[in-house]
Amino acid sequence: MAKKTKQSDQEELRKALEQSVVDESENSDDDEQDEPKSDRGENQPLPTGPAKTAKPTGTQHKEKGDATSTDRASDRTAKSTGRQRRRFVIMAVVGLVVLGGAAGAGVALFGTKPAGTNTTQALPTSGSDLVPRRIDGVLDNPEEQNRYPVAVMVENHPASRPQSGLEQAKVVFEALAEGGITRFLAVYTFNDAVKEIGPVRSARPYFVDWARGFNAMYVHIGGSAKALSRITQLQAFDLNQFFNSQYFYRDRSREVASEHTLYTTKRLMQLALLDKDAPKAGDFQAWKFKAEAPASSRPSSQHLTIDFSTFSYKVDYEYDPVTNTYARSLAEQPHVVRDGGQLRPKNVIVMTVKRRLEQPVDGQGRLEMDTVGEGPVRIFLDGRELVGTWKKASPQDQLHFYGPDGQPVELNSGQTWIEAVPPEQGVSVS
Repeated sequence: MAKKTKQSDQEELRKALEQSVVDESENSDDDEQDEPKSDRGENQPLPTGPAKTAKPTGTQHKEKGDATSTDRASDRTAKSTGRQRRRFVIMAVVGLVVLGGAAGAGVALFGTKPAGTNTTQALPTSGSDLVPRRIDGVLDNPEEQNRYPVAVMVENHPASRPQSGLEQAKVVFEALAEGGITRFLAVYTFNDAVKEIGPVRSARPYFVDWARGFNAMYVHIGGSAKALSRITQLQAFDLNQFFNSQYFYRDRSREVASEHTLYTTKRLMQLALLDKDAPKAGDFQAWKFKAEAPASSRPSSQHLTIDFSTFSYKVDYEYDPVTNTYARSLAEQPHVVRDGGQLRPKNVIVMTVKRRLEQPVDGQGRLEMDTVGEGPVRIFLDGRELVGTWKKASPQDQLHFYGPDGQPVELNSGQTWIEAVPPEQGVSVS
C-alpha cells in the first residue's frame, strides 16, 4: 500500500475533529431579529467573510466600544456561511484518528491520557517514562512535553462568571481592562480534557505582548484599535472570531447579554490549529521549575489580597499547606469554574506594571501597560514570598522572573497565575 501523504493525513485528522464536534441542539433563538443592547459588548463593522488564515493580514476591524452590534454582525456572518448559533458537545475521537498513516499525527494532535492533571488535583512526582512539560514543569508523557500553546482572552465581568476552562490553563494572566474590570489571558497546551473555554472576549495590546512571549496562537473576538494594530505589528499568530466564527459558538442557556456568551472548546481549537497549519511544538523560552518544598517546611498559612478596583474585583489567595496551593477567591467568594471546582494555582506572581491612558485612536479611553523593560515582582510559592524583578526584553520576548540574588526564580510545577497590578494598587500579605 502506498504511503499516505502529509496532506491526506491532515485531512483525515480534520475530518475526525469535525466529526467530534457534534451539534447538540439548534436553538430556537436562531430566528431572533434583534439582541438586547448592552454597554459592555463589542462594536465593530461586519466583516466581509472569514479569513483563509489566522495570520494577520494587515487589515483589522477597530473596536469602538463594548456594544453588542458586533456580536449581531458576527452572528449574521455565521448564518450567511451556514453556521447558525450552536451549542457543541465533545465526543471521543481518538479511535477515529488512528487510521493508517494518520496514527502518528493523531497522537501529536490529540495526545494520550496525560500523566499530569489539573491544578485542583495531586500532580505526579515520579515515573521513569515521564518528562517535565516545558510550559508548567508537570511530569507527563514524552509526546506531551512541548505542545504548541494557545492563549485565549477570557472575560471577568460578573455576568461572565463562573468561567469555563480556567482550571485547565497552564498559565493565567490577570490585568485591568477598562472601568475597573479585569480580564484574563489563559494559556493552554491541551494536554488535559478541556470541555469548554470562555466566555471569550476582546484583545488588548498588553495581553498581545504576553501571548507573543509564548509564540502562542492568540484567540479573541475583536479588540481595541491598538491591540489589533499590535497583532499585525508583532506578526502574531491570530485567531479573531470575526473572521473565524466556525471555531466558536454561543451558549444561549446562560440568560445573559450576548457579549457574555461566546465560547470555544479544545476540539475547536485543535481544528483551528490544524486548519491554520500551526506548528506541532512550542517555540518559547521555558521557565525553570523545581521540586515542591517538603510538607515539614511549609508554613501553616499565608494570605494575599489584591484590590484591583471595586469589591467585585477583589482577589484573595489563601495558602493551603496540605496541597501546597493557593485557593483563589473573588469578591470574597471562592472563585469556582463552571464545573464547580475552586481555582488553586501552585504559584502566584504579582508584578508591578506601570499603566496609562493610551491615545484615543478609536475614540475610547483605553489602558496601556508597560510590558517591556523591568519592574518589581512578588512571587508566592510554598507559602513563602520572594521579592525580585520581572524582565521582558521586547514585545516578542518571554517574560522572566528573577529573585533577590539576580537568578531566575524556580517555580513549582503546575498552574501559575500572574497578576499585573499598577504601582498604586493595594496589595497586602499576611
